[in-house]
Amino acid sequence: MSELYLPIGLLFGGFVLLIKSADMLVDNASELALRLGVSTFLVGIIVIGFGTSAPEMFVSAMAALENKGNLAVGNALGSNITNIGLVLGSAALINSIAVDRNSAISEMPVLIITGILGAYVILDGELSHLDGWLLLLILGSYLFWSATNGLQNEAMEEVESLHQTDASTSKLITLTILSIALLLIASRAL
Repeated sequence: MSELYLPIGLLFGGFVLLIKSADMLVDNASELALRLGVSTFLVGIIVIGFGTSAPEMFVSAMAALENKGNLAVGNALGSNITNIGLVLGSAALINSIAVDRNSAISEMPVLIITGILGAYVILDGELSHLDGWLLLLILGSYLFWSATNGLQNEAMEEVESLHQTDASTSKLITLTILSIALLLIASRAL
């Protein structure tokens, strides 16, 4: 029974550290980006988007490095199901969520196409290097398209949940790097 304490402790400790370090990354990187004059739209799509996905990315990368591909794929699929079903569903239960019709019309095809493509590339039972490059190319294209559309839209909303702190820029850089290091450690523990 005592041999279970270490794996269980690493699982829960890694989970807590993963959540805390991801929060730390999003907070500090967002503040740093805003301080450097990066638009709130780009902060939202890149810093917050990647920051909140960082735990899944790090856990999947560690799993892939250890030849545990099923864990990496399961993590990605489970994360999407959880984000759409649990997170979005819970938020909608708490309060109605207003969705801009134009955004929904332009973003839904991307969601559907990437879902179909993700299913297609794993149908043969293997994610090859070519599949990885294809998925990364699509991600890069989507980010470029989103950034271009977002920058052309002058009516960008300010992200009010991002508040400016009194921390120096060098402190924000240090905390951002520290949070990435903690993400690595937490994903390894998990």
